[in-house]
Amino acid sequence: MKTYIIAPLLLYLLIAIISAQSIIAQSNNGLDILKGTQNFGLSFSVSAKQVENDNQLIQYVHNSKNNYWNISVEGGYTIADYANTGLRLSFGQSAESGIITPMNSTKSNSESFSRAYTIAPYLMTYLPIGKNHFMYLTNRVELLYRYESKLKETVNQELLIRQHYTIHKMGAGFRPGVLVLVQEGFGFEVSLNVLGLTYSIETNTNTNQPDTKKTEADIDLKLDILKLNLGFSIYF
Repeated sequence: MKTYIIAPLLLYLLIAIISAQSIIAQSNNGLDILKGTQNFGLSFSVSAKQVENDNQLIQYVHNSKNNYWNISVEGGYTIADYANTGLRLSFGQSAESGIITPMNSTKSNSESFSRAYTIAPYLMTYLPIGKNHFMYLTNRVELLYRYESKLKETVNQELLIRQHYTIHKMGAGFRPGVLVLVQEGFGFEVSLNVLGLTYSIETNTNTNQPDTKKTEADIDLKLDILKLNLGFSIYF
């Protein structure tokens, strides 16, 4: 199995370099995030994954590719010193294609494409590092609603099966991270989803098959470094 990270590690390295330079120079570009401070942010996450000749439990994957990206905008207000509340809006896309042989079946080709929209109010706290307050450890707790539409097409023995999924997901998540201020009021952020509690309702329309509906509750403790949230923020 091969996995490729397109952008996250490069930007993460850039943030680390900026942080090191700031520490060495004892930068004075810090900012106290006190009550009344407002902020605007833009972040993104992107990943690419490829699997070849992987013998899984219920299927054999000859070749599989998955590309994903997501962009978010957010705004917030500091309601108490080092405590911020705000709203995040996100849009993302995912595309996947592959050739697989399911257990006790024949080889099939499949392609899928999905789009998702998310709205998430949040509460975030800041822990300053260093006397100049140019670096903060952040902890974010957010509630979310996510709408996703997905189309999947599978060809098996010249038979085309088209499936359309509609997914409504509600939940809560926890995201620790790091904020580095490189100029007064302007900084880079990196965060990672480490815990999620979700409830989802999925409907599926199949070619020549009855519609199906599935509900699911999930606790996700997976650390996915392929989906680091990277971006910048302006505080004023």
